[in-house]
Amino acid sequence: MSDKALIFLSYGGQPKNIAETTYAVLSARRAVGADRDIDLVLYTDRPDLYADLPAELRTITPAELTRWAGPDGYAHRRKIAVLDDALTSLQVPVALVDSDTWFRRPAARLFERIAPGRTVMHLREGNLDEGREPDQAVAAQLDGMTCTRLDGGVHTLTRDMPMWNSGVVGIHPHDGHLVREAMHLTDQLYPAHRDFFTLEQLAVSCFLDTGTDVSASSDVVYHYWHDIVRAPFDAALPSLLERTASLPLPQRLEVLHRHRPRLRGRDRAKFLARELLRASGRRTKSVRSSAT
Repeated sequence: MSDKALIFLSYGGQPKNIAETTYAVLSARRAVGADRDIDLVLYTDRPDLYADLPAELRTITPAELTRWAGPDGYAHRRKIAVLDDALTSLQVPVALVDSDTWFRRPAARLFERIAPGRTVMHLREGNLDEGREPDQAVAAQLDGMTCTRLDGGVHTLTRDMPMWNSGVVGIHPHDGHLVREAMHLTDQLYPAHRDFFTLEQLAVSCFLDTGTDVSASSDVVYHYWHDIVRAPFDAALPSLLERTASLPLPQRLEVLHRHRPRLRGRDRAKFLARELLRASGRRTKSVRSSAT
């Protein structure tokens, strides 16, 4: 067992997710390179679909899949639960990386930013009340609400809570209690906010931002969540994976990397202009992809 781990999560057996997860794990394999200190671990309920991947497969049982969704069946709560399970079982720093990602730089750079009291998320989107109209509505509803904490304290929510993108979440076992606090907060908020898609992201952001020094990782991992990038890539990905399947692994990794999804042309220019505004301190709508 190595002393660091990149964690991936895939369940449900949907072809789109299988293809994206395969690409993400292979990109991570390329980013790890010859570093023997970083393991790749894929949590999945369908290990048969990933038997050929260069990763350790951690099988999710039906009981775990149900339990990790929490008392109200919130699917994205499973991300937080997998983080908790990995930190508890592996007892090493871990980084949970979404399936719609690829690595821009060596994976070791993520772990240089993870230590007791130091965590990693993908990028800071802004504050909750600076987002789009649905986010602003939730911000107004949550402002001043008091929630319980597992440690016996209380947590008062504010409309300007920080929102970090959870396409990457890296944390040291020393701070694992914050992950469990995020799950507890999620369980309290979800029944009244089932339509708030990024609730798990808000919960993780709340506790990591207040309990640790959070670093961005968008320079290391590209998160292609937006359909502008994702839709055309998803359409081409199954064929790309099939065409490269017979190649030796090192060659396959390079070919796949050459076909990585990116913003281009006018879309890329818009993103860079928005990032300049954000860097200058001016308010913009939240942005969740990488630029190049």
